[in-house]
Amino acid sequence: MRAAYGDRLAKLLEEEKAQGIDEANVARDIGVPTTTLSRWKKEGHLSQDLDVFLLLCRRLRTHPNYLLGWDDQRYPDKEPLHAAEFDAALKANRRGRRG
Repeated sequence: MRAAYGDRLAKLLEEEKAQGIDEANVARDIGVPTTTLSRWKKEGHLSQDLDVFLLLCRRLRTHPNYLLGWDDQRYPDKEPLHAAEFDAALKANRRGRRG
């Protein structure tokens, strides 16, 4: 899983770069240092914070299963997840931490 994750993350970050968006912008958008994002890419490390991981997926417009290497389709059923689905997952995760 780690190799797939790091490779796929690198690929998605390259797509961002091709659109003029560097890793520093992506890192800032999800609230992590650039060095952390770079480590995830190079070493295949995963965020231990589900909220951050889901934000990364949302920011890179991909499904978590694709990024983790569990599915070869970037979007389930060839349709992108909508932001509302990610937001619901983030809210559910936050409620679970408080409870």
